[in-house]
Amino acid sequence: MIPGLINQQWIQADSPGIYTGQCAQFCGAGHAHMNFEVVAESAEDFEKWRNIQRRAASSPSGGGATIDSGQKLFMDRCAGCHAIRGTDASGQHGPDLTHLNSRRRIAAGLLNNTPEDLMNWIVNAQQLKPGSRMPSMALSETEKLALSTYLSTLD
Repeated sequence: MIPGLINQQWIQADSPGIYTGQCAQFCGAGHAHMNFEVVAESAEDFEKWRNIQRRAASSPSGGGATIDSGQKLFMDRCAGCHAIRGTDASGQHGPDLTHLNSRRRIAAGLLNNTPEDLMNWIVNAQQLKPGSRMPSMALSETEKLALSTYLSTLD
């Protein structure tokens, strides 16, 4: 909110588990909807997770017309903001979606990461979180199916 001011927070989990929190810095219009989760794991489990997260996205196997159509739709309408490592999508304005399905929550913790909630977010982002950088996207039912099918491949 204040140019040049950097806010830092420290989170310490003394035992494995999932801890939830709420953003404590005033950072804009959607501030009240900026939740977060901290997943605390053993060092070994964290290292496994981190190594997987560093990988590029796998190419969807078995493609099929629906996945191909969804990937094209993503590249045409989403890749300007979102990156998927291993593809031509290199946007820097929205979250990197390379391992989208490894996340428990989406929309800064507002929704569970389910296919239904993800599509609800994509289509109704401004109703769910007014002022967020994610636009609400008008999609036909065919486009919703194709995009959802493609996004479901991002493990």
